[in-house]
Amino acid sequence: MVNEQLIVKYWNKSAEEILFVCKSEILGKHLWEGFDDFRGNARDTKYREFMKKQENIHFETYFENSQKWS
Repeated sequence: MVNEQLIVKYWNKSAEEILFVCKSEILGKHLWEGFDDFRGNARDTKYREFMKKQENIHFETYFENSQKWS
């Protein structure tokens, strides 16, 4: 879970497993600090859209490091 500024406030075990980022490495940081390749791409656009609209959105993306769609 992130706040309005995309600061990570909650990170569960599933997030660690899917994204290969430990809770201790990301909690309290801007989401994109852990994912530099996200900045300016479709994921970034979707997250900003979500934050602006404050509505649930759904999108899928491919994670190179885990070779999985999520």
